[in-house]
Amino acid sequence: MIPTPAAKLASDSITSPTSPAYRPLDIDTLYYTRSMFTLRWSVDGEHIYFETNITGRYNIWHVPSQGGWPVQLTVSDERNDLADPSPDGHHILYSQDSQGDEKPNLYLLDLTEYTTKNITRTEKIGHRDMKWNPDGKSLFYAAERDIPGTYPIFHHDLATGTVKKIISSDTGDCEALEPSPDGKKLAFSRTRNYQYTGVSVHDMETGSETVLAPIDDRSTSIVGGWTRDNKRVYVTSNANDEGIEAVALLDHKENSEFQWLTLQDWDSSLVDVSPTEDRYAYVVNQAGNLHLYIRDLKGEQEEIPPGHGVIRAGRFSPDGKQLAIIHASGDSPHDIWVYDLKARTLKQITYSLVGGLNQDNFIQPHLIVYPAQDQTPISSFLYIPANIKSDRSHPA
Repeated sequence: MIPTPAAKLASDSITSPTSPAYRPLDIDTLYYTRSMFTLRWSVDGEHIYFETNITGRYNIWHVPSQGGWPVQLTVSDERNDLADPSPDGHHILYSQDSQGDEKPNLYLLDLTEYTTKNITRTEKIGHRDMKWNPDGKSLFYAAERDIPGTYPIFHHDLATGTVKKIISSDTGDCEALEPSPDGKKLAFSRTRNYQYTGVSVHDMETGSETVLAPIDDRSTSIVGGWTRDNKRVYVTSNANDEGIEAVALLDHKENSEFQWLTLQDWDSSLVDVSPTEDRYAYVVNQAGNLHLYIRDLKGEQEEIPPGHGVIRAGRFSPDGKQLAIIHASGDSPHDIWVYDLKARTLKQITYSLVGGLNQDNFIQPHLIVYPAQDQTPISSFLYIPANIKSDRSHPA
């Protein structure tokens, strides 16, 4: 038998829930259920930007962070990929490809006049992992502007339009860019085959590169942010003896040792880093349910409700006092929720179900642990319809 974390779990008691509102659902109505992806806070914390297909196409919308009517910001038949608002709050950075060619250009949405500007103006050239320089005057991004299929890092001056390659792809393509809070360094992941990755830091003043974790043939390390003192980099990595994903810190030095923060039996990954304090949000994937936590570097943490389902994205507010998440579960599609760290309250901000549907029309699955052919414990989910009797009249 191969031991797995599932061996420590017990199966739920299998029952059919009683629900007067439960009824057969109309498939056509279900197909109109909205979905959403990335979210970002406005600089003043008053709104949340997000991608959704409310109109049938994925565009960028915003909604008051306390709840309210969502407003569409971009209008396009092409897919928009939301990045961050500018540090001064005047623009939103996003990418958009053409007819699904996955070769997006970068755009700025003016939040005063609500006009858009294509700032890269290329054809069949991919741009990705775009980030604002903390000074708000320029951008960093990885792009195949030199050789198709390769992704070095470029610096884009917005005032002059000058684009300069600052990091080559000779030792691996670049992804997961994260400028340090003081803007003097740029952390990123390198990969040669998109299966294994290492971590490097580029010094903006000297142009030198420090390899914190070299690329190997067994592990993946993805950059997620910086500590407030600009000295350490957060990563999600499986570069440990167990091969389990966990959040770690790397000092800014060659061949840095992984300082594991969340290593345990289950995979865990970084969600976001607070912009005001040395604490972070992360999820633990326990048998398919993602448990969300906020933790500081002293090891003190709290679990954020609801404690089941999946977390697609999460972001701290600019003042660090709230955490916005995109959450879904067996009885609800992806929606935005905001957690108040001081009040410890969770509030739903968006509502993706349509056609009169609500959570009472759905059920939560049961967690089941069963042995595989070699007796290895495997965890799974079992859905039992509501209001049925245990008389074998509803075979699986």
